[in-house]
Amino acid sequence: ANPEDYVARYRGSLLDPTTLVQQARNLGIVEDITPPVSSLSMNVYPYGANDLRTIAARYDINDTLAQRLNILQQFEIVVLCDDSGSMNTAVDGTIRTRWDELLSIVQIVIEIATIFDSNGVDLHFLNRSSILNVTDSRQVAESFSQRPDGLTPLTPALRRIFQSAAIKARSDKRLLVFVATDGEPTDPNGNVDIQGLENLMRNERQANTTYVTFLSCTDDVSSVAYLSQWDRTMINVDVVDDYKTEREKVRRIQGYNYPFSFGDYVAKALIGAVDRKMDQLDEYRVT
Repeated sequence: ANPEDYVARYRGSLLDPTTLVQQARNLGIVEDITPPVSSLSMNVYPYGANDLRTIAARYDINDTLAQRLNILQQFEIVVLCDDSGSMNTAVDGTIRTRWDELLSIVQIVIEIATIFDSNGVDLHFLNRSSILNVTDSRQVAESFSQRPDGLTPLTPALRRIFQSAAIKARSDKRLLVFVATDGEPTDPNGNVDIQGLENLMRNERQANTTYVTFLSCTDDVSSVAYLSQWDRTMINVDVVDDYKTEREKVRRIQGYNYPFSFGDYVAKALIGAVDRKMDQLDEYRVT
């Protein structure tokens, strides 16, 4: 068997490196294609390498995080944005609002995601129409030009995403839902309804194929306290703090000189639910 033929055959497949190596071992060529996992990942998943390097440089994303973004080719990415009235709140005493910061986050997410999926990303909101197959970050700016207003109906919005994904499910890709919110979910009457969202996540979501990241758009811990245990008690769920808080937590573990740019923050948040090593940057020291 020829190693080059083998790699060409499985280039772009969804098989993880361990499975690839096992198949190579069965073919008797394992000694020819057993580089470290990180190297194998980059070689077998070469999609948009130049584009990824460009984006990493533009947003100061460190090499380790940039390389691990390759895992996203295995996922359909959907973004759900909280456009409730509280998103007009200013950030860190500046004139910049949570809504403005979320725009920056979503634009980076779109740029990264479209490297791995030319069909684009579906962008959903709580109180306005969705935009499907977004491929240009400029489309995001247009959708954010209307200021946020309304309640926080997270549960029905997320349920619609799960149901739609189930209808058009692709056997070769799993679903990654990136949810950005700054508060507690509400029912149609405006009453807080955390139990409804928890029931959706625990009992209605197909947890083995549906990964969810909740990104907190506030440093007000009480507003998103309901999320605090979910990444430890729910399968394939990650909860990410606002940038300032997340950076402090990462540096508390990794050292206060550890570089953690806004681009690093977005990249970590994007893959946290699907890459446990990156999820744990704020929990365990990287060796």
